[in-house]
Amino acid sequence: MTSSVAMQLLTAAILTVASQFLLGSLLFSSVAWLLGRPGIRRGGSRRRWRLAWTDAGRTLWSGAPYVAGLGAAAAVVQWLVLGGSPLIWAHPGWFLALGASPTAGSYVMLDAGRREARGRLRAARRQVRLGGELTFLGTSTLLVLLWSDLLLVPSFRRALLVESGIAGVLLLLGMICLLCAAFVAILAGLAGKPRPSAYFATLFYVLGLVGVLASTQMALGS
Repeated sequence: MTSSVAMQLLTAAILTVASQFLLGSLLFSSVAWLLGRPGIRRGGSRRRWRLAWTDAGRTLWSGAPYVAGLGAAAAVVQWLVLGGSPLIWAHPGWFLALGASPTAGSYVMLDAGRREARGRLRAARRQVRLGGELTFLGTSTLLVLLWSDLLLVPSFRRALLVESGIAGVLLLLGMICLLCAAFVAILAGLAGKPRPSAYFATLFYVLGLVGVLASTQMALGS
């Protein structure tokens, strides 16, 4: 892999994560706002969910400016240094959109680990349950759609498995990492223990994301 291709993959990964993070921040804040509407019942379980979504939304928005700045820097590098290379971070579009849930959920789980380390055990359990469940659901959905495209879209299957060499292997490795991320995330959520599960779930998710992006880059002939 040449240096320009490696740089393109790096900027694509940063742009993808940044975009998904910002979309996830909007998602969490929107759900928290809906749960806080006057017409919503204020039962005990409802209150806990509202607190979890509100805390997660605040956590995400506190990191949003830094993530947005990192994404903007990656966009500048991609367009000015790499000469306007193809925006592989936006292909396929549903991968970018649906990845908002596991990306934001992973960050929420990491924040839960920090809360646990500071002794805020109740808040940590609340956050890791929400983050773990959303990471599991989002990652599982991504895997289902990837398999569906491989099985039902001949052009997608041919581009990845026939015309681009190692792209199919990278896609398979990426999907395995996504599966591991979903499994570790749901275990962390069910157990209510963010450490060290949150770190492994996030690592697997990032590796899976890079694998899918790399295979897409090869399929596009970049």
